[in-house]
Amino acid sequence: MEPVRAVSSGPFNHKDNCNKGIDDENIWTPLQIASSQGDLHLVSELLSRNANPNEPPIGHYGQTALQAASAGGHLAIVEKLLSAHAGVDAPGGNNGGRTALSLAAGAGHLDIVNRLIAAGADVNRPVHRYMGRTALQPAAEGGHLAIVRRLLDLGADVNAPPAK
Repeated sequence: MEPVRAVSSGPFNHKDNCNKGIDDENIWTPLQIASSQGDLHLVSELLSRNANPNEPPIGHYGQTALQAASAGGHLAIVEKLLSAHAGVDAPGGNNGGRTALSLAAGAGHLDIVNRLIAAGADVNRPVHRYMGRTALQPAAEGGHLAIVRRLLDLGADVNAPPAK
């Protein structure tokens, strides 16, 4: 796998990078990388320097900082990003578009699932058209019964269709 390349912590301009021939499939912002790696100190530093916690994912498989932290099970970073007003239901990259809740549910991180729900995550958010999943679907696929029960208790739709 090719290493992830970071761009500046300032505003990301996808068009400029395309014009320079940069492959946008492997570009994450420093905040997205630090969140994915569980580096709370760096996440805090970047946020103090006005890094955007809502920088959209780039490419087909990108993730927001909150999605990256949620998928990785980094609760302290999830807390830090939510306190910086990260969008709890933001879509992911073009293939899958999975929300932080869906990613945390699929990875079996009940503590993060609970925190995202407390922050207002929608347990029945419609799936992204390409490989999207509701939060319940990956939780069930992964055998994460406590998460499945929690989502069902909150009214997760067992008949919601997956993406095509």
